[in-house]
Amino acid sequence: MVYDIAIIGAGPCGLAVAARLSEKTPSALFTNDEHARYWKRHRQQANSLEQERNKRKTSTDSGYGSENEKRQRASFRPSMVVLDANSNEWMATWKKRFRDLKISHLRSPLFFHPDPSDRDGLLAFAHEQDRVNELREIPNVVGKELSKHEKKRQQRRKQARTTARHLRVDGRDQIDYYTPSTALFDCYCDSIIRRYRLDDLVQQVTITDISYDPHGQGTDQGLFTLSTSTEATLYSRIVIVASGTSSPPSIPNFNQLPLPLQQTGSITHVFAPTGTNLPPHIHQKLTTTHSSNPINILIIGGGLTSAQLISLFLSHHPRIHIHLLLRHPKLKCKPFDIDLPWVSKTRNHVMSTFWSAPSDSDRISMLRTSRTGGSVNALFAHLLKTYAEQRRLTIHTSTHLVLDETCTWDPTLNLWTHLNIQPPPSVPSTATAPFPTIAHIVYCTGATPSLNAIPFLSTLRASHPITTLAGLPKLSEELSWSDEVPCFFTGALAALRLGPGAANLAGARSGAERVAWAVEELLGVGDGDRNETGVGPDPNTRRRRPTGRNENEEDMDVDVACARSEFTGSFSNQFAALDVGDAGDG
Repeated sequence: MVYDIAIIGAGPCGLAVAARLSEKTPSALFTNDEHARYWKRHRQQANSLEQERNKRKTSTDSGYGSENEKRQRASFRPSMVVLDANSNEWMATWKKRFRDLKISHLRSPLFFHPDPSDRDGLLAFAHEQDRVNELREIPNVVGKELSKHEKKRQQRRKQARTTARHLRVDGRDQIDYYTPSTALFDCYCDSIIRRYRLDDLVQQVTITDISYDPHGQGTDQGLFTLSTSTEATLYSRIVIVASGTSSPPSIPNFNQLPLPLQQTGSITHVFAPTGTNLPPHIHQKLTTTHSSNPINILIIGGGLTSAQLISLFLSHHPRIHIHLLLRHPKLKCKPFDIDLPWVSKTRNHVMSTFWSAPSDSDRISMLRTSRTGGSVNALFAHLLKTYAEQRRLTIHTSTHLVLDETCTWDPTLNLWTHLNIQPPPSVPSTATAPFPTIAHIVYCTGATPSLNAIPFLSTLRASHPITTLAGLPKLSEELSWSDEVPCFFTGALAALRLGPGAANLAGARSGAERVAWAVEELLGVGDGDRNETGVGPDPNTRRRRPTGRNENEEDMDVDVACARSEFTGSFSNQFAALDVGDAGDG
């Protein structure tokens, strides 16, 4: 069967794309207030969001609609198939990781979710289901973390705010800076799946190879051939890769260890199938031995996942002692894993800087600066501090584990000895006390996105070479492989176009919106271009994007993009009008 669209990956990004392609009237990613404040900022009038609300009446049409309206809209989508290597259900891997780590709440705020119909849909869903009590406030964002006494002291000292005025989060946005419970978010995603009738789209299949023929099956339309592990072959006119980093979790230098050390079963990655489980020899010690000596476990990584794993182990096993290795001088505490301006409702300001960067090398620098390594939120920072005060957790800063032949595993005692713990190269080496024996090692390091590490894209890379930078592909502004190859990316691999939040829920909707504009144009369904039955796109009306365009056509594209950005808030040329405005003001 030939599909119009094949989506690889059934996670949040894949769900966002499928839902967006099923939605006829998507809502804007930015409100009218935020757009108005953005343009006021560039006219040297840094008004706050509250002032803008007092000056103009905002639209109350959220596009949420009834279930029947959504089902009618879903009938207009093109033919789709979603391919996932782990399950035939939506978000199976996502749910398993949250379930294994027993994560009660998300880290992202309420306005990040896969629903294209309403940016405030998750908040509305919480009220509709009478589950507002499952929302948890995110501290250190709006300003409530400062006591009234501290505010008075700052006023007396006349200290200037460290945050630029146009980037301040207004107090009236307090409700938006809550995070939903995992159960509430899963129920909301299930409602999106039901609303757009996406239940039967997911197939559990592993893609082994993708090739592209510009003249598929003797026609003038290109066609992708998707080979699978079951030897079945699928065909699609458009491919959308939404499979996250697509890189398996890796342990540095693990393959350089002698084979017996690799087979101990007591060194793993948290995202491995059994990464959150204790090995059998530790369970045996916990259940059969009544010694008061603690069982030492080594966890590597300073991100939120490591903190969640520490909480999981220590809350269930009082005899366990955790040693946490951080490569940074201290444990970082931030509301989100990227800096606040990239996540908050004022992110259109910093995104304009990212979008207008002169080169992709500059964007790479912005991506690295925005993250600066792993971090934990305030809740888990307090929890880790409590465990450290109870002497159940020891935090080793400015250190890292070097896996080499000097590491020794004692199969009789089931212990790691002589572990090579070193400071990072930037820190002068100093004499340290011998590291204790360790019963289990867990890596909580993230997987680096790399296009070249994806096996099923090797044939496509050979036939249609693409430039990469730090593993990230240099995609077109529409997130496609090129104008000639309609293979689109969303999620972590689209970070050069979507910004630091590409791999998170922050990038799910914006990536889906940008991909949807290009896909609808390719299939000829973007501007009411439907067939007579109204069920899907008419093959006779599908149009291909021209590859050779003159200057007039390119200027026309800029004008159209600027007009679209007022409604989508995420199209490639969202800030192109800024240059025009600045030229006119000069």
